[in-house]
Amino acid sequence: MFRQTIIAVLFVCFVSTSSVLAGTWRDDFEDGNASAADWEGFDFLELEDGEYSIKFFNAAQDVIGLIRTGNATWKDYTVRCKMRYISEPSGWAGINFRDTGMPWERYGFNINADDKTADGWKAIQPPAVIKLSKVPLTFALSIDIWYQLKVIAKGDHFEFYIDGKPAGEFKDKSIPSGKVGFFVRNAHAHFDDFIVSGDDVKDGGNWDPAKHPEEKAVEPKSKLAKTWGKIKSN
Repeated sequence: MFRQTIIAVLFVCFVSTSSVLAGTWRDDFEDGNASAADWEGFDFLELEDGEYSIKFFNAAQDVIGLIRTGNATWKDYTVRCKMRYISEPSGWAGINFRDTGMPWERYGFNINADDKTADGWKAIQPPAVIKLSKVPLTFALSIDIWYQLKVIAKGDHFEFYIDGKPAGEFKDKSIPSGKVGFFVRNAHAHFDDFIVSGDDVKDGGNWDPAKHPEEKAVEPKSKLAKTWGKIKSN
């Protein structure tokens, strides 16, 4: 009876832990090589001092310059990264998610420097960007200040954060899954420390833990499974 109780307690702890420690894919771009096997995007993207630089001006209506990674089957996940403006803040800069890889099938969250808002939107056919969330910024934008962007996608509910503070949300069922990445429109911005975690996400990426002491180490899901198997057999 005592042994069964211990196993039950361990099982609850394991389930709680494994749900939190979902797969995590990271890239800090410190290796100086954004592999085509990991990322796909446009030719105006380049690495500068361990940061991903995107410069895209004179864009047509609602057209963005983007880069993406991951798998089109990813559904629920949390994605976050750092972003800073290199030139005077303008246009859009943010995260694309549930990106199917098709020209007009994705969601996005960005800082809109022109309107001084945080915008959540979806792109659909026929070519159109539909704003689903628009929240006024509570701070002044500056050059070379890092902004922490975060998106939580769960089912048909999407939440957005800037520097840990809520920056909008919306519900929509148009796009059930897709890749993740970041983008600009009529702006020059740098992105860094890209992290996505979720049950569909496999552990991986390019990341130097020594350069990120603030980030907690994540136990691989495979190791957690082996640990539980050992518990059951004892």
